[in-house]
Amino acid sequence: MNLNLKNLITFWDDPIRGDNRHSSAITGVIGEDLNAAAFAHYLEKAGKWEVSVSADSPTLGKRSGKRLDRWIHTKNKDTGEQILYQCEIKNWAASAIGGRRLPVVCNEDEVMKAAVHYWHGQLKDSFQTANQPNGVTKVLLPMRSPEQYCQVRIEPLLIYWMPVSNSGNGNPEPFFRVPVKELGLPDTFVHESFEILNIFSVSFYFRELLKSGVDTLSLSLPNAERRIQVLEDILA
Repeated sequence: MNLNLKNLITFWDDPIRGDNRHSSAITGVIGEDLNAAAFAHYLEKAGKWEVSVSADSPTLGKRSGKRLDRWIHTKNKDTGEQILYQCEIKNWAASAIGGRRLPVVCNEDEVMKAAVHYWHGQLKDSFQTANQPNGVTKVLLPMRSPEQYCQVRIEPLLIYWMPVSNSGNGNPEPFFRVPVKELGLPDTFVHESFEILNIFSVSFYFRELLKSGVDTLSLSLPNAERRIQVLEDILA
């Protein structure tokens, strides 16, 4: 699917009046596909990684309990190193509770205020709350890996739409890693399986592409394409 980056960023980060009420519906159609594909594109863009996104949900290996959104397998073309990311996707945007608008065209000060706002919000509301594990921190629970990847190192990955970063400069990176011990998680939450949490901001990555002159981006969004096709069939 071809995506207009300027319009996409505007819709979720700085929606025109009235469009914010459609955010959840649009997210239901394309959100998870879009965010996972954006991360894959980010890694593949440098030409160093081969990336495969699975639609299978990572689970604890039980019928009930916490589950995540995607497995994302990566392989370094030069070294053969493999990483299997157990991924949780959050398409929270400006229209969400606690959201902050960030126009497509903005200065460094606006960017950093938004990044700090979202990062501090996540630390307070997701990581440092007594309710653990929750919808975000469940990514730190070791999931049962698919049989074909049972020997591959697993790392937790949070993919956010929102422009979140822990960077202190005016040009935050879309992909950053945080030591789990620095997240301020309560001692009652057992999370010793992972030392590092990977975090990716789709908004920041798309803004980076837009600044580099990329106006339209083509991504494979199989679930979204099928949903749109079904909708077209119903309305025909």
